[in-house]
Amino acid sequence: MVGPAVLTFVKELGEFFGPDRPEMFGFIDSLEAVDIASPGLEFLEGTYMWEGMPRHAQEDQSEYDRFYRERVGVDARGASLSDPTDVSTYAHMFGCWETLHVIRAGMQAAGYRGPGDRAALIEAVEAMTDMAHSRQHPQGAKRFNGKTHQVFGHQYISRVENGFLRRVHTTSIEDTFYPDEVDYTTQPF
Repeated sequence: MVGPAVLTFVKELGEFFGPDRPEMFGFIDSLEAVDIASPGLEFLEGTYMWEGMPRHAQEDQSEYDRFYRERVGVDARGASLSDPTDVSTYAHMFGCWETLHVIRAGMQAAGYRGPGDRAALIEAVEAMTDMAHSRQHPQGAKRFNGKTHQVFGHQYISRVENGFLRRVHTTSIEDTFYPDEVDYTTQPF
């Protein structure tokens, strides 16, 4: 997910800007699977990161985040329970978990029994709208748009503070909307 080149780049940015560096905003993508408290990343102190799901458990951690972390085997910092140096891609990996639960809910709604029910499965998923913050959706509540097959949800801005990613802003779901450019529900199977 990330290699020495990204870490070298971050370190060089710190050396170039020095202590008067700007408050930068970045995507956690380039630092996924890397402990934010790693030596050489001190330059990130006070900067902001966009996260799909906060890697570090927050003070107001939901029971759903706690459950999810337990099930996927990561600690409060997003590292493996069996090896704290094995940091997960926590800001992204919820997508796999949640997608499996959407497929399951669609299969149940469609009465899916086999390949002959594929169209009914697609229609059942396309009919979904609001998805509550739950064990199935530990990242937060979502709204599904069946026309575009796109889910919209909260996004998070975290600030690096003493090697900890503290969430400082949560977008509204509506902040993430964009106009439809296609309507898959009108296309034949």
